[in-house]
Amino acid sequence: MIAHDLADTGALPLSTFRSIAARHAYYALISRALQADAATPAALRGIRFFPAAAAITSFGVLGYAACALATGPGPLHVAPCVRSLIEAMNARLFAVNRAMLGRLLAWREPRAPIEGAHALSPLAFDLAMVDAEQREIERMLADAEHACADTSARALAGMNRLVRSATLLHRPMRRCVRWAVHAGLPTADFARYRWRVAIGRALVFSLHGKSRDAYVVHMRDGGERHATIT
Repeated sequence: MIAHDLADTGALPLSTFRSIAARHAYYALISRALQADAATPAALRGIRFFPAAAAITSFGVLGYAACALATGPGPLHVAPCVRSLIEAMNARLFAVNRAMLGRLLAWREPRAPIEGAHALSPLAFDLAMVDAEQREIERMLADAEHACADTSARALAGMNRLVRSATLLHRPMRRCVRWAVHAGLPTADFARYRWRVAIGRALVFSLHGKSRDAYVVHMRDGGERHATIT
């Protein structure tokens, strides 16, 4: 099934996946295939990065922005500048992640995402992917600020409102925010690289069945020793 799915979707141009909902459906499909398909290499079955991507692009989190009101009260309001920022980030990360999936299947094991030089545990791979994604977002945010600081500031303020909405609508996101508080990051701030990484790592730890305490220890150790974590 996974080879068939990739053959079907891999031949499609990225422009085929025009919406957050379409990319979410792809992440969900690949997540099921990696975990349930008999043809999936055993070393890849423990990867939870793609389920994490499916969770973040679901309606309760980023997917909400695609259909929320452009104007309106409180958390129902997602301004056009916020929507544009989310769409741009989501499209860019989707391109990177789809390419990574192809490399994973060629390697037949999780490896360091940047150079692919050495094997990693599934958890270590997932954490490395979180960091790689957030570095990419950091570059995009810097470019947006350079292009128009005022628009960038409004978009980030809107992103923080969206995060607060997600903690109400999406139970896994609510858990991640609580875990980040225990790791010493009490204030949700999408502009802050360390907070975004903390949320991504919390989701990965949760999907791997790890405890909050294990996550907190990892974060307080600096969270840099991905290569040896299991």
